Amino acid sequence: FLFGGRQGLAGAVLLAGGSKLLACSVHFWLGRSLLSGYVERSVLPRFPVFGAAKRLVATDALKVTCAIRCAPIPTIAKNLGLASVGVPFASFALVTTVFSAPWTAGAVG
Repeated sequence: FLFGGRQGLAGAVLLAGGSKLLACSVHFWLGRSLLSGYVERSVLPRFPVFGAAKRLVATDALKVTCAIRCAPIPTIAKNLGLASVGVPFASFALVTTVFSAPWTAGAVG
């Protein structure tokens, strides 16, 4: 067991949650930088919801990010797409943490 008796389940959830947020953040920054052309050409056209998100992100980035997180789209496409439509990283990180917490706790516990 990774954390033993002192940290237990809480430590495992924090480690798994932090690792997931780190991986999602790497996707986000790749979508905003090195892969931006690929995302524009290949990812956004496959998922029309990003067109609406791009128009609405200036209005309320948190709501747009929540809506995309609920969409039936692969997680990596969500991460890349949210970066490409201009969602601020702080909004992305907050919503990603909130949405992934129950799944992470359930998977670890």
